[in-house]
Amino acid sequence: MARIKISSTSVDKCSLSKFYAEKVPGLRLPTIQREFVWAPEDIKDLLDSIIQGYPIGAIIMWKPDVDFPSVPLMGEDKKTKNTVYILDGQQRITSLMLVMNGWKIKRGNKEIPTTPIRFVPESDKFYIGERKGIDVCQIVRAAMADSDALINLQKNYPTTYKKAIDAVGSKIANYELPLYTLESHVTDDNQEEIYEGIAEIFTRVNSAGQPIGNLQMFLSFFAAAFPRDAKDAVINVHEHFSETFELDLEPLIRFIFSKMGMSQNQITKVKSFKSAIKELKETYKGKQKQILSIIANARQAITVVLETLDKELGVSSTQFVPSQITLLPLFEYAY
Repeated sequence: MARIKISSTSVDKCSLSKFYAEKVPGLRLPTIQREFVWAPEDIKDLLDSIIQGYPIGAIIMWKPDVDFPSVPLMGEDKKTKNTVYILDGQQRITSLMLVMNGWKIKRGNKEIPTTPIRFVPESDKFYIGERKGIDVCQIVRAAMADSDALINLQKNYPTTYKKAIDAVGSKIANYELPLYTLESHVTDDNQEEIYEGIAEIFTRVNSAGQPIGNLQMFLSFFAAAFPRDAKDAVINVHEHFSETFELDLEPLIRFIFSKMGMSQNQITKVKSFKSAIKELKETYKGKQKQILSIIANARQAITVVLETLDKELGVSSTQFVPSQITLLPLFEYAY
């Protein structure tokens, strides 16, 4: 039986400037992670927490000896050896990369922008937008010895740039980010049980009894040993709607599983979900065509809803939807 064993767990600290320069190029996100959803207000609060000296939480990373569908944290999609995945902390890390990279980053073939945040030295406060204050990105990059940023600050803010660098730039650039790295290895090559082991890692990282996350649900779907074609179909559906509508995996999985007979209550908790998925495995054993038909029909229903929202109401992205879960009744109606 294939098993994934945690061979080591290391705890380390790394300054944000070093993390940005040395670790980011090798970090990847599982493709079924939810999209970056933090608003500028969330990023502003994160920066304020850092300069006030509050902890912002650890980043949990995973270094396995098996590959998993993923995208780069930042930059072009170039596969590297010894891939390290971010298990927890994607929103915080993405926010900090935006701060340090001029308020937009490229993630594979997708650009992620946000509204700039500025700092007013006279009031020691952050502001969203470009109407007043000094660009925090320029302040941080100057603290990281970026000569262009430093010259720009000296020229445009000769009386306040030093205070800005001391009060904000240095504190952010030198902030020591707690890092947990899990290393694992596979004892066999049974692909189905490899996924089951991966699901167990993600579930254990998530606190027991907490609402199950979309990543755990997806991995548990893999672990349920459905046919490989069905797994590939779900990946393709998610990638398509993530690209075109920024649809998270959670509403997609909830909808597909509901059409296979699982209740929404069963999806809410880790334990109930794991037991319900086993029942689905038995129910659909040897029924690959039926599974693929459900997935295909679900994709068609979602397409109808999203195209209607776009054409009739001008809703072309999930950013215009208060909660993606509110789409489920529409998907059900179209199905």
